[in-house]
Amino acid sequence: MRRFGAIVGITNERGFLIEVKNTRIAKFPNVINRNIYTKDGKLIGIIRDVIGPVSSPYVTAKILIQLEKASSYINKPVYIENGKIKTKY
Repeated sequence: MRRFGAIVGITNERGFLIEVKNTRIAKFPNVINRNIYTKDGKLIGIIRDVIGPVSSPYVTAKILIQLEKASSYINKPVYIENGKIKTKY
């Protein structure tokens, strides 16, 4: 897995807002539908959109865990898998 960024908040649509630290990864056309993991490998979301300027992009991700637990992941690093896209849904 590669470090992708950090969760900075939860959107009104009940998704994660993630600040992308590795802007090179965000430019890949296949970043949409990639799974988002915690440091210990727990699946917590799926990337749905890339937003913001190219120099400092953000992504939105569908939350796959209980919404009550989602706020505990704010300011925590997140990771994406290497290789081909494998989505849960």
